[in-house]
Amino acid sequence: MTLNWEALDLSILGPACVAGLVVLSTHVPLGRQVLSRGIIFIDLAIAQIAGVGVILAQWLGIDEHGLGVQFAAAGAALLGAGLLVGTLTLGTLAAPAAAQDDTTMIVGLTQPWETLNPVVGFAVSEYEIWNIQYTGLTTLAADDYAPEPGLAESWVEDEPGVSYTYTLREGLMWSDGEPITAEDVAWNINTSRDQEWSNYISTVANLSAEVVDDRTVTV
Repeated sequence: MTLNWEALDLSILGPACVAGLVVLSTHVPLGRQVLSRGIIFIDLAIAQIAGVGVILAQWLGIDEHGLGVQFAAAGAALLGAGLLVGTLTLGTLAAPAAAQDDTTMIVGLTQPWETLNPVVGFAVSEYEIWNIQYTGLTTLAADDYAPEPGLAESWVEDEPGVSYTYTLREGLMWSDGEPITAEDVAWNINTSRDQEWSNYISTVANLSAEVVDDRTVTV
């Protein structure tokens, strides 16, 4: 069997080849990024394994229109799924057991971040990380957005709408193990106001913080 080059129609094959090269040039680097993050699309992986079963069936001379090819594809898919499950199971068993009170949360982002410095960052992805990484004196309830304790375990309204005194929770620490005190809270509020930090000035422009004691600050 020889290939009839004269029968090839470049007006049909040409655009298809160009489109294939364009897809290849974009999907290969994107695919490398996906794989570098440890992401595997299970459905596509199993479909590709099923395709290997079809190729093997044809290589063995099984009628491509018969049920044999279907069984080969199904068998390969099941075998591939079993291998994936087994690999994941072995990986889980081989991993060191975490302490009962340790919890790991993995958060996926659809946009890369440039900086995790809350003073200079501005991208949406950076704000999403800050919302998880940092907390304020209070936070908002999920159901009605009512104020809930954050760094502060309690607060009192000294002058309605004007002045509030917050009491910090005990045992608060920075990531380096240093304790978080009312002085830290006051410094952040007053400094961000005085230096006009772009991400905070709209909030702190009219605020002033005063330390009462290590765990108490008035704003």
